[in-house]
Amino acid sequence: MQPDNTIWCRYYIDDFATARVRIIHVGRGKYKIIDDKEGGRYIGKVVDASDVSQFEV
Repeated sequence: MQPDNTIWCRYYIDDFATARVRIIHVGRGKYKIIDDKEGGRYIGKVVDASDVSQFEV
């Protein structure tokens, strides 16, 4: 079960590659990836707010 304050979004890895991930805000413009659709490849990674968009409510 995931916490209620998480959201699915698109994580931009570079100019061409993206991944669909579930994130939680950890403060100061940083998000922690807690789930992904890439087989767990990005779980636990902390990313900058500029690397995520297309939030799915």
